[in-house]
Amino acid sequence: MSTINITDSEVIQGTDPYLTRKKTATADVDGDIYAFPIYQNYIKLTNSGSYDLLLNVGKYDNKTIHPGDTFEAETDFTQFDIKSIGEDCNFVVITKEMGTTPLDSVEKLWAYMAERDKAGDGDIVISASNATTSATTIASAIAGETKKAEVEHIFTLQDTATPTPNTHDFYYGNMPIAISGKTSTAGKVELAADYITFKAGVGKIKAILTGTWAQGDIYKVKVTGTPIMGFTVADIEITDTLAS
Repeated sequence: MSTINITDSEVIQGTDPYLTRKKTATADVDGDIYAFPIYQNYIKLTNSGSYDLLLNVGKYDNKTIHPGDTFEAETDFTQFDIKSIGEDCNFVVITKEMGTTPLDSVEKLWAYMAERDKAGDGDIVISASNATTSATTIASAIAGETKKAEVEHIFTLQDTATPTPNTHDFYYGNMPIAISGKTSTAGKVELAADYITFKAGVGKIKAILTGTWAQGDIYKVKVTGTPIMGFTVADIEITDTLAS
């Protein structure tokens, strides 16, 4: 899944009071991430191809858009990902900066804007902890009916406040994720997807283990940081160590 940056060259003029962008593109079966330089609050995506499209944007997950259909919504986002359920498929997307928020009270709006201000200063990091998973539990699950073990890992977008960081819960979006290493030669590990979806600043992904794993084996999971509000977000890598 590659990242495609939407720039000011996609801005279109008209009578609409909002800053509007339009992009004609092609989705493939591997999928792509389309990243914007600033928050968008509205999306209208039309499937102009011959195959179903699968879209993740803002608070909307796995929206299927059939050929000839249009998905339209007001939702805050800085990126969306899309892929074709078939061969390459053309689409047209229009987005607008409307200044809306997904909040229902003034108090929540103040807190929301405060977090955005921190993010707007570039104070954004991905936080996660190394894991220690029971080798016995893994072996038991793999020996069971499903022949696999699943381990969930959690990543959180935060600021760097001390002693207690704040979660950037305004953020909804995806970032690339992958297995970045392992020591077991007889064990296999893969992730449930090649991207992690953050909802209210929190992303969860499952590692799926098969084959033979032993105490002391490790595997690593790496999130590739995607820019937010134009600021770089550093990658993060965690290690899961199999213990007794």
